[in-house]
Amino acid sequence: MPTANQCNAIQPCLLPNLEHLYISNLFFSDNSEQLCRFIFSPSFSRLRTCHIDRMTINNDHPYSSLSLQQLTVTPCTWKSNMYKQLFKACPNLIYLRIIRLRKTLFELSLNFIRPHTSLRHLHIHFYSIENEWYNHINSLLSNVPNLENFTLIIDQIEINMKFPLDLFAHLLTQRAPYLINFKAKIPSNNFLSKKLDIIKRWHPLFINIQFRQCQHQNSKNYLVISSER
Repeated sequence: MPTANQCNAIQPCLLPNLEHLYISNLFFSDNSEQLCRFIFSPSFSRLRTCHIDRMTINNDHPYSSLSLQQLTVTPCTWKSNMYKQLFKACPNLIYLRIIRLRKTLFELSLNFIRPHTSLRHLHIHFYSIENEWYNHINSLLSNVPNLENFTLIIDQIEINMKFPLDLFAHLLTQRAPYLINFKAKIPSNNFLSKKLDIIKRWHPLFINIQFRQCQHQNSKNYLVISSER
């Protein structure tokens, strides 16, 4: 974990040739706005890949980074206009990975952005999901029309909720017509008691499907889906 002084030292005047940045600033909220202003700006003109935990974006600030192509975010908060600001600031973004922390609520707004045509790779890791998952994924996929690679990992599902895989498969068919690679790991529950050959019919990329049982008695079992043969 870096210190606050180390976070503050990430400045264009000190690192003019920075190409790759991995910063765990989850516990430093004071400098997160400054970091975002540097990252999503021409100041780091060579920055291509970035992993950042805490993001603080001001609605009134013009963010823009033409160089950034890969972004990983582990948000502790997520405002409704976050996707809009990220995609507008990074028109050449190819890879986006979102790791959702436990108890982090995602605020979403419908029709929040115009399509981002550069994004090809999307990796979403939810530690837990609730009933808002469908609107979240639907809104996101509807705005990345050229998506080719999609990974979805869910660590746990709320006790009273069932993940409708058939509905999710329909969403992929409707929103991701150019998808060529797909991976998913979803906790098994009652709806997953169906035969595997039935699940394979729901989407052409549901090719390799298997249940993985954890060795620990109290651990969850998962359904793993892959487009790899």
